[in-house]
Amino acid sequence: MTSIPWRYLAVALVACLAGAAAGGSRASVTARSVTEARTAVAVISTSADFTDCSGCVATSSDHGTVPEPGGGSSQSDSLGRAVAEHGILRAYAAEASTGPHGYAKANATATFSDAVTIDAPGLSGQAGSVAMLLQFDYSAHVSGQLPGAGSGQVRLILDVFYPLRTDRYQRAVLIAPDGQVTTQSINPGNVVVPFTPQILAQVDFVFGQPFSFTATLIAAAVGNFDQQVEVDASHSAYWGGFQSVLDGGGNAVSYSVTSGSQTDWSQSFVPATVPEPGTWALLLAGVGLVSACARRRASRPDHRLFEKF
Repeated sequence: MTSIPWRYLAVALVACLAGAAAGGSRASVTARSVTEARTAVAVISTSADFTDCSGCVATSSDHGTVPEPGGGSSQSDSLGRAVAEHGILRAYAAEASTGPHGYAKANATATFSDAVTIDAPGLSGQAGSVAMLLQFDYSAHVSGQLPGAGSGQVRLILDVFYPLRTDRYQRAVLIAPDGQVTTQSINPGNVVVPFTPQILAQVDFVFGQPFSFTATLIAAAVGNFDQQVEVDASHSAYWGGFQSVLDGGGNAVSYSVTSGSQTDWSQSFVPATVPEPGTWALLLAGVGLVSACARRRASRPDHRLFEKF
């Protein structure tokens, strides 16, 4: 199966590794987007955006045109959008390519990090464990000329930092050029587990002492020729709260929580009914990569798909 080259995810992975190197000790939110329009051998246009304020949108888009010797042209469009808040992550990546030299890709990454302290009466300095939930919703598809080189992926990562190690939980959905979907589900120690669209992390800690974590959501799309790839994780990744807090003997305890961001991580951010992308749906309305490309091929208007942004 063709997947998005890891070099294209470098921005997102460097962000994850930077957080690990820093121990994830600072409360923060970040959103990044990177897009590119190119031919198979040369970059026509590239752009990027970054924000570190809660709820702010990082967005980038690119358009490229390559004249063809026999007349007409190859076209490339890409769009990336990301938003991060403490407890909620959103990411969207899409590309649309036409012609023998059309080639585009997009990446969107959203993260939040924090340091958390759990305490309980009479247990300060003693070992405990907490079960933390993180879940995500998404849609993705590849259309147009199939099979081709188009692919997409959405990836949810939770890193928990200890003095001498980092525990990584990872869930990924990979979309092949023929539209087939495969999944990856890996827990710390590279342990493969059955896939579900959520992470339930079992975290050891010491009562009264802080531990840190970073959550990352990545959406990526790449395609060429007459292909359209859309990866929509703007439905959101939600923090699901603490499922249990236990003492060293495995007994449930009453506890208090403090954090660098003043977020109460014991609480769930999952709405009673997980909504459709809401505001993002309005922003994306009328853009519809697949339908726009179909209409464009029929009437050949201006190739730019993202003017409404």
